[in-house]
Amino acid sequence: MSVPASLRAFLTGIVDYAGLFPPAKLPLEEAIRNYARYRTEPEAWMLGRFVCPVNQLHELRRFQDELFPQSDSFRFSALGTGGENVSTFLAALERDLADIVAFHKDFAGSARVQVYEVKRPDEFFDTTSLDLILSWHRKEADLIKAYPDQGELAWFFEVNPRFVNENSPSQAIQWIRGMDYCGFGGVKRDALGFGVDCPRGVVGLKVRCGGTTAAAFPSAANLATMLSQGGHIHTRSGSLSEWRWLGITLKCTAGLHHPLPHWDAELRVKMHGFINVFGAGMLAEKHELPEKEIQAILEDENPAHFTFTDSAFRWKDLDLATEEIVEMRRTRMTSFGSCSFDDPREDLKRLGWI
Repeated sequence: MSVPASLRAFLTGIVDYAGLFPPAKLPLEEAIRNYARYRTEPEAWMLGRFVCPVNQLHELRRFQDELFPQSDSFRFSALGTGGENVSTFLAALERDLADIVAFHKDFAGSARVQVYEVKRPDEFFDTTSLDLILSWHRKEADLIKAYPDQGELAWFFEVNPRFVNENSPSQAIQWIRGMDYCGFGGVKRDALGFGVDCPRGVVGLKVRCGGTTAAAFPSAANLATMLSQGGHIHTRSGSLSEWRWLGITLKCTAGLHHPLPHWDAELRVKMHGFINVFGAGMLAEKHELPEKEIQAILEDENPAHFTFTDSAFRWKDLDLATEEIVEMRRTRMTSFGSCSFDDPREDLKRLGWI
């Protein structure tokens, strides 16, 4: 069937295949072979990168000659090692970047790490000292700048959900200042290429939307807060009195197996829909939506409320032109990691959307 242009723009490269991770938790060989096969199938245009821990990249060498074409290189999102505190985190970041450089040398164009994603330790969020936060960000930024092709790599740092839930004005302002120092705030928007090409140079936030337990799924209200704060933050002399536009780039992970909200009988939790999350994030930016309206989009289970034509995507009376979707997939809502590529596309087929 013919896919409307707005839906194709919405879904292009949206699924980063994370078959190595729960609940699928496949062996590396099975997962990389799945990814190679998905790249040859009709829905390959929806496929993004292969998510692989940095410390497993070297294991891919044994598949290089068989699976990795020189003419169309494999694209990877490397999951960083992280650390329990800032010191171990920064040491691991330096080692991870050295491993990525070695990986690129070994694969000589047949594979490329385009995204680095990692969870920051709680220590980043626990301190109230602005000077300490900025010193950590400077050290982090120095490591990023020392990476030989740092302009060719997108960096996503996972947010501790407690930061959003506590909604502390002083911590929010300190966090935003630290992010600005490292290049948050959309300053490199013109160098991005999500959804179509290689993303370059962006530093963004990784948003966790679920997991292997019910407790890992944020409520629609909390996710709405994240989507709102991802684009805006109240700042002025430490008070919540003024909207400031930041335009932070977001990457999602976990729990987004289905287009629309879906009740999981095993976990006994309502899973978020990726159409809802990405639609809400993009509509929130264009229309400057309040959190309650973002939450309404996130909770909507009626497929008739989501319409796609060649010219636009629409939720109820809110719309995005196709060209706006292309731009916002590049600069606002990038992709989501999923241990299944089959679940998203099969659900989209059942809805008659692809």
